Amino acid sequence: MEDFVDFGNTRIEFRVKRTKRKTLGISVYPTGEVEIVAPEKAGLLRIKKLILKRAQWILEQKRLSKFTPLSEPTRQLVSGEGYYYLGRQLRLKVFEANYDSVELHDDRLILNCTFPEERELKISLLQKWYATKAQTVISERLDFHTAKFSQAKVEMIIKKMAKCWGEYHPDKKLIVFNMELIVAPLECIDYVIIHELCHVVCLHHGSDFYNLLSNRLHNWEDLKNKLETYSNGLSGLGHF
Repeated sequence: MEDFVDFGNTRIEFRVKRTKRKTLGISVYPTGEVEIVAPEKAGLLRIKKLILKRAQWILEQKRLSKFTPLSEPTRQLVSGEGYYYLGRQLRLKVFEANYDSVELHDDRLILNCTFPEERELKISLLQKWYATKAQTVISERLDFHTAKFSQAKVEMIIKKMAKCWGEYHPDKKLIVFNMELIVAPLECIDYVIIHELCHVVCLHHGSDFYNLLSNRLHNWEDLKNKLETYSNGLSGLGHF
């Protein structure tokens, strides 16, 4: 269902997706589209009240969606370029400094650099920042979901992968996660983690596997499709 609300002089169009969840959720996609995930019995008035309450945040996310990440051939690592982190689009700001660091401030990714004209140095700093964030976030979410599965903890490594978001190696009891998951929303990261944990129980993609996955995450298909909108990952930053 599609509808809209007026916030001042701005019209916010949105679509509603009904699920069995108990709470309302808002997603602003890289395209700028707004989706409300709502309980089956949630009234339209309740949904519109939530949108008006979060209108400033929604409009900010829609504004950021206009800063499209550049493809590898044209990415220059200069101020103004767009980078994703946990589903949010950030604008890169490069500053010359007497130290090297990467910091996150609201919608800006601050790159302090001793030699701001050296592209390889900037690439290295961003690579390390993303890799550190990926290690922290994915590790924490894996621990959380492993506990909910009530099963022995599996080992984990994170690396850049060319063709998949994650894969389970039963012989090593090891899950390998694609480092570029860190660009996607947390709910999409959770989907990949739950998907791989289901493989610990059901190795192949049979009916038992999909029954378990659906039981653990009823909207997994929607999250899978949403995740693919972030498939460009960290295009232009080379190999990690």
